[in-house]
Amino acid sequence: YGQVNAMVLALALGYLLLLRDRPFRAGAVLALGFWLKLYPAVLGVLALRRVGWGAVAGAIVAGLAVPLVLLPVFPASLYLEYAREVLPEIAGGTTTSTLNAGIPAIVERIGQPAEALLTYRSAPFGTAASWAGRLVLVGGIMASGIAWMRGWRREAAGVMILAVVAVSSSFGWEYTFVLAMPFALACLLVAQRSGLAGRIVAVLAMAALLLQKPPEAVMKW
Repeated sequence: YGQVNAMVLALALGYLLLLRDRPFRAGAVLALGFWLKLYPAVLGVLALRRVGWGAVAGAIVAGLAVPLVLLPVFPASLYLEYAREVLPEIAGGTTTSTLNAGIPAIVERIGQPAEALLTYRSAPFGTAASWAGRLVLVGGIMASGIAWMRGWRREAAGVMILAVVAVSSSFGWEYTFVLAMPFALACLLVAQRSGLAGRIVAVLAMAALLLQKPPEAVMKW
């Protein structure tokens, strides 16, 4: 509620800038972002083009140092509580609000009453929603691996994984979909060199990505 997302974004951008010539510092900055929210960790795939372990070492050192330095403020019991209670509860369900555009949430909303679309009501995963998220995540990662083996650049396969993580997330909020934008832009560039069918597919895909939620008045109606 204190707009921590601005800090997460700043750290993620700092990671990208430092990755060019200071990989150890880049990894450390990424670890700081991870301790604020989990999502920055997936940006690690963008380091695939870098040879060496500098970024990995920086992330490990800072990742261990942060909780140790902050132990007087955040005791170890809080981390245990999060791992044992909070994380399993989060992983077992989703939120029905239409601002949540992850695939599992979309599938789960099909069986919810209409008024659930306007609330942030929690809903435990049904079988269909759970499997939909898993299939998209595993299938997308496999597809990126196949594309890499067929000649894609490693960073291109990496941004595909970022997009898959955003789409398959149980809590695909609007800011989460920032992770999908590099791959979306790459698809548009490919569409420019494609025929009419390829361009139509690109337009429909971008519409599905960007047109997430009707106006509030329409939702109430």
